[in-house]
Amino acid sequence: MEIKYTTSAKSFERYANECLKGEEGAIIHSSDDNSVWVGQLESAYNQEAITERGLDVGQGQYFAGAIVNMPGDISVCITKSHLSDVGLDICDAVYNYLADKGIEVVKDGNDILAEGKKIASSCQVEMPNGYCQTVAHISIGKMDLELVKAICVKPMVKIPGALSEYGITAEDILPIIQNILEAL
Repeated sequence: MEIKYTTSAKSFERYANECLKGEEGAIIHSSDDNSVWVGQLESAYNQEAITERGLDVGQGQYFAGAIVNMPGDISVCITKSHLSDVGLDICDAVYNYLADKGIEVVKDGNDILAEGKKIASSCQVEMPNGYCQTVAHISIGKMDLELVKAICVKPMVKIPGALSEYGITAEDILPIIQNILEAL
């Protein structure tokens, strides 16, 4: 499977949607600026707050809340011709990495919490043609909780955190994700 890399939310979205037309692929996003990932539920985010801040937006096919991407975060979109556990596999690998470092981690459904804060999540949607889009997000960059509160409309049950609080960088996490994707 080809793995592409981008710093643009629009390129991320474009490639993900191209794959859904009948091609397996993966794209990894990390940038120096804030951006927002949204799904098909417009009621899950505040479009006015996004527009006011001039944030780059990428839209997926999933039906879940918005993700505010901080500089240094890693987001991955994988398209397979069938349902796949790849998003959960990525979250499990991050969980294991943190546990090996002695950080208190908990799995909560499709989320990973480090010391009670949400630092990784995944979701997926199966399309009518049988292809499956999976998105995983790992929070690494410095968390701007006020920005998240301004954009995310869904009640904040889990407080977002960042792996940078533990001295962990994208360069530490990227090889973990690459190994999973290369094995597909």
